[in-house]
Amino acid sequence: MHEYRNELVNENALAASVRRPERPEEILFPLHRGARAFYEREKPGFLVLYADSLALFLSIVVLLVSGLWHLRLRLAQRRKDRADMYNVEIVGLVDRLRRTDDPDELEAVRQGLFDIFGRVMDDVAEDRISVESFQFFAFPWEMAICAMRHREWLLGGVAPAGRNAKGAAARKPGQK
Repeated sequence: MHEYRNELVNENALAASVRRPERPEEILFPLHRGARAFYEREKPGFLVLYADSLALFLSIVVLLVSGLWHLRLRLAQRRKDRADMYNVEIVGLVDRLRRTDDPDELEAVRQGLFDIFGRVMDDVAEDRISVESFQFFAFPWEMAICAMRHREWLLGGVAPAGRNAKGAAARKPGQK
Protein backbone atom coordinates (compact mmCIF):
# COMPACT_ATOMS: atom_id res chain seq x y z
CA MET A 1 0.00 0.00 0.00
CA HIS A 2 2.74 2.42 0.84
CA GLU A 3 4.73 1.74 -2.29
CA TYR A 4 1.72 2.52 -4.53
CA ARG A 5 0.28 5.27 -2.36
CA ASN A 6 0.12 7.86 -5.18
CA GLU A 7 -1.91 5.55 -7.40
CA LEU A 8 -4.30 4.79 -4.53
CA VAL A 9 -4.79 8.53 -3.80
CA ASN A 10 -5.64 9.06 -7.49
CA GLU A 11 -8.34 6.41 -7.14
CA ASN A 12 -9.61 7.46 -3.72
CA ALA A 13 -8.72 10.61 -1.80
CA LEU A 14 -9.15 8.84 1.56
CA ALA A 15 -6.02 6.79 0.77
CA ALA A 16 -4.01 9.95 1.56
CA SER A 17 -4.80 9.44 5.26
CA VAL A 18 -3.32 5.92 5.29
CA ARG A 19 -0.01 6.02 7.09
CA ARG A 20 2.53 3.42 8.00
CA PRO A 21 2.05 2.47 11.69
CA GLU A 22 4.87 3.70 13.89
CA ARG A 23 4.54 0.72 16.24
CA PRO A 24 2.96 -2.25 14.50
CA GLU A 25 2.78 -4.18 17.80
CA GLU A 26 0.28 -1.61 19.18
CA ILE A 27 -2.30 -2.01 16.38
CA LEU A 28 -5.65 -3.12 17.77
CA PHE A 29 -6.27 -5.80 15.18
CA PRO A 30 -3.90 -8.60 14.20
CA LEU A 31 -1.68 -7.94 11.21
CA HIS A 32 -1.40 -10.31 8.32
CA ARG A 33 1.85 -12.32 8.41
CA GLY A 34 3.04 -10.73 5.19
CA ALA A 35 2.32 -7.23 6.51
CA ARG A 36 4.14 -7.98 9.78
CA ALA A 37 7.12 -9.35 7.83
CA PHE A 38 7.10 -6.19 5.70
CA TYR A 39 7.13 -3.92 8.76
CA GLU A 40 9.84 -5.95 10.47
CA ARG A 41 12.02 -6.47 7.36
CA GLU A 42 14.71 -4.08 8.59
CA LYS A 43 14.71 -5.45 12.11
CA PRO A 44 17.94 -7.48 12.63
CA GLY A 45 17.67 -11.24 13.03
CA PHE A 46 18.60 -13.18 16.15
CA LEU A 47 22.11 -14.06 14.94
CA VAL A 48 22.84 -10.50 13.88
CA LEU A 49 21.44 -9.08 17.10
CA TYR A 50 23.44 -11.41 19.38
CA ALA A 51 26.50 -12.07 17.16
CA ASP A 52 29.01 -10.61 19.61
CA SER A 53 27.66 -12.51 22.58
CA LEU A 54 27.50 -15.75 20.63
CA ALA A 55 31.06 -15.29 19.35
CA LEU A 56 32.32 -14.68 22.89
CA PHE A 57 30.47 -17.73 24.22
CA LEU A 58 31.77 -19.92 21.40
CA SER A 59 35.34 -18.70 21.97
CA ILE A 60 35.13 -19.49 25.67
CA VAL A 61 33.75 -22.96 24.97
CA VAL A 62 36.52 -23.67 22.44
CA LEU A 63 39.17 -22.52 24.93
CA LEU A 64 37.73 -24.67 27.72
CA VAL A 65 37.45 -27.77 25.54
CA SER A 66 40.97 -27.21 24.21
CA GLY A 67 42.34 -26.79 27.74
CA LEU A 68 40.61 -29.92 28.99
CA TRP A 69 41.86 -31.89 25.99
CA HIS A 70 45.42 -30.70 26.60
CA LEU A 71 45.16 -31.61 30.28
CA ARG A 72 43.90 -35.08 29.38
CA LEU A 73 46.79 -35.62 26.93
CA ARG A 74 49.30 -34.38 29.48
CA LEU A 75 47.96 -36.77 32.12
CA ALA A 76 48.13 -39.68 29.68
CA GLN A 77 51.72 -38.76 28.80
CA ARG A 78 52.70 -38.64 32.48
CA ARG A 79 51.18 -42.10 32.99
CA LYS A 80 53.13 -43.43 30.00
CA ASP A 81 56.36 -41.77 31.14
CA ARG A 82 56.01 -43.40 34.54
CA ALA A 83 55.72 -46.86 32.94
CA ASP A 84 58.70 -46.09 30.68
CA MET A 85 60.73 -45.21 33.77
CA TYR A 86 60.06 -48.70 35.16
CA ASN A 87 61.09 -50.27 31.86
CA VAL A 88 64.40 -48.37 32.00
CA GLU A 89 64.95 -49.71 35.53
CA ILE A 90 64.31 -53.25 34.27
CA VAL A 91 66.83 -52.80 31.45
CA GLY A 92 69.39 -51.67 34.05
CA LEU A 93 68.72 -54.75 36.19
CA VAL A 94 69.01 -57.04 33.16
CA ASP A 95 72.36 -55.43 32.37
CA ARG A 96 73.50 -56.08 35.97
CA LEU A 97 72.19 -59.63 35.61
CA ARG A 98 74.18 -60.18 32.44
CA ARG A 99 77.44 -59.07 34.07
CA THR A 100 77.16 -60.94 37.37
CA ASP A 101 78.58 -64.28 38.42
CA ASP A 102 77.72 -63.80 42.09
CA PRO A 103 74.65 -65.65 43.48
CA ASP A 104 74.09 -62.85 46.03
CA GLU A 105 74.04 -60.26 43.23
CA LEU A 106 71.62 -62.51 41.36
CA GLU A 107 69.33 -62.52 44.40
CA ALA A 108 69.61 -58.72 44.64
CA VAL A 109 68.52 -58.44 40.99
CA ARG A 110 65.61 -60.78 41.69
CA GLN A 111 64.53 -58.62 44.64
CA GLY A 112 64.92 -55.52 42.48
CA LEU A 113 62.67 -57.00 39.80
CA PHE A 114 59.98 -57.93 42.30
CA ASP A 115 60.29 -54.53 43.96
CA ILE A 116 59.68 -52.85 40.58
CA PHE A 117 56.74 -55.17 39.98
CA GLY A 118 55.23 -54.24 43.36
CA ARG A 119 55.61 -50.51 42.68
CA VAL A 120 54.03 -50.91 39.25
CA MET A 121 51.07 -52.78 40.72
CA ASP A 122 50.62 -50.01 43.31
CA ASP A 123 50.73 -47.41 40.53
CA VAL A 124 48.17 -49.32 38.47
CA ALA A 125 45.88 -49.53 41.52
CA GLU A 126 46.29 -45.78 42.14
CA ASP A 127 45.69 -45.06 38.42
CA ARG A 128 49.14 -43.52 37.98
CA ILE A 129 49.80 -46.02 35.19
CA SER A 130 47.22 -46.94 32.57
CA VAL A 131 46.32 -50.52 31.75
CA GLU A 132 47.88 -50.08 28.29
CA SER A 133 51.15 -48.88 29.83
CA PHE A 134 51.08 -51.87 32.18
CA GLN A 135 50.82 -54.15 29.17
CA PHE A 136 53.92 -52.48 27.71
CA PHE A 137 55.66 -53.01 31.05
CA ALA A 138 54.70 -56.69 31.31
CA PHE A 139 56.76 -57.88 28.34
CA PRO A 140 60.15 -56.48 29.50
CA TRP A 141 59.45 -57.70 33.03
CA GLU A 142 58.72 -61.24 31.80
CA MET A 143 61.84 -61.18 29.63
CA ALA A 144 63.90 -60.07 32.65
CA ILE A 145 62.50 -62.94 34.73
CA CYS A 146 63.35 -65.40 31.95
CA ALA A 147 66.87 -63.93 31.68
CA MET A 148 67.26 -64.26 35.43
CA ARG A 149 66.21 -67.91 35.37
CA HIS A 150 68.59 -68.57 32.52
CA ARG A 151 71.43 -66.85 34.39
CA GLU A 152 70.63 -68.91 37.52
CA TRP A 153 70.76 -72.02 35.40
CA LEU A 154 74.13 -71.04 33.94
CA LEU A 155 75.60 -70.18 37.34
CA GLY A 156 74.10 -72.87 39.50
CA GLY A 157 73.47 -75.75 37.19
CA VAL A 158 69.78 -75.63 38.09
CA ALA A 159 67.72 -76.51 35.04
CA PRO A 160 64.99 -74.10 34.02
CA ALA A 161 61.47 -75.47 34.33
CA GLY A 162 60.76 -78.07 31.66
CA ARG A 163 64.47 -78.84 30.97
CA ASN A 164 66.91 -81.37 32.38
CA ALA A 165 70.43 -80.54 33.60
CA LYS A 166 71.92 -80.93 30.09
CA GLY A 167 69.49 -78.40 28.59
CA ALA A 168 67.39 -80.95 26.71
CA ALA A 169 63.65 -80.78 26.97
CA ALA A 170 62.38 -82.98 29.77
CA ARG A 171 60.20 -85.84 28.59
CA LYS A 172 57.23 -87.22 30.36
CA PRO A 173 57.10 -90.95 30.97
CA GLY A 174 55.97 -92.72 27.82
CA GLN A 175 57.15 -89.93 25.46
CA LYS A 176 59.87 -90.47 22.89
